Amino acid sequence: GGAFPSGTADLTEEAQRILDRISLAAMSPKSTITVTGHTDDVPISNDQFRDNWDLAAGRAASVVQAIENTGLISGDRMSAVSKGETKPVADNNTAAGREKNRRIEIEISY
Repeated sequence: GGAFPSGTADLTEEAQRILDRISLAAMSPKSTITVTGHTDDVPISNDQFRDNWDLAAGRAASVVQAIENTGLISGDRMSAVSKGETKPVADNNTAAGREKNRRIEIEISY
């Protein structure tokens, strides 16, 4: 699957459904959410993103905005962070590793 088409920050329909469920789970009045975007180390440069830092930031922001759009969590309780390609969890020398490194992490504090 994947939450985003390659090189974009546009959420897939499946990712949107997952975020709707996460929003319900995080509805506590005191909860806060931090969304961190990560990429692989393949360079990107297009009309929308200068580099992987921008892409990861755009993806994290898309997730925050999607959660806010549910109306269940206000934007002042969320933050979007970019780590770009700096925190890989797998080897970027393989397709499987790069796929694992292209991720969003959502941390909910209650």
